[in-house]
Amino acid sequence: MLDLRVENLCAGYGAKTVLNDLSVPIPPGRITAIVGANGCGKSTLLRCLARLHRPASGQVRLGNHELGALSTAALSRRIGFLPQFPQAPAGLRVASLLALGRHPHRRLLHRWSSEDEEAVQEALRLTDLTEFASNPWTRCPAASVSVPGWR
Repeated sequence: MLDLRVENLCAGYGAKTVLNDLSVPIPPGRITAIVGANGCGKSTLLRCLARLHRPASGQVRLGNHELGALSTAALSRRIGFLPQFPQAPAGLRVASLLALGRHPHRRLLHRWSSEDEEAVQEALRLTDLTEFASNPWTRCPAASVSVPGWR
């Protein structure tokens, strides 16, 4: 597992700065909560961590690499992002939603493998969602979960 860290991050929207000189390590294999008042920059930080928002300055590093230096494919094999209001179809099952996270790990036109199935089962186990695997994701007790050790 690689560590994710923010170094001297400044980000905002137009002339409005939301994050100013923020530095924070996010330890691997642990659950990290980002807590704060409305408008304090939680979503902006998460979007920077997922490389969905470009900071004005500073950097986000994954291991020894700055996120901007990683290809989209390399980044998506290491970081998964499920937004607070996802645009997933309402009838999609929990296991099927997790299976979408395997896409960056598969080769073009290759069939679903036993390794893919094992990774989904491991994610279900690690998040205590095995019993909900066949439920629609909209009825899942945990709509956003960080999966430690996701392959």
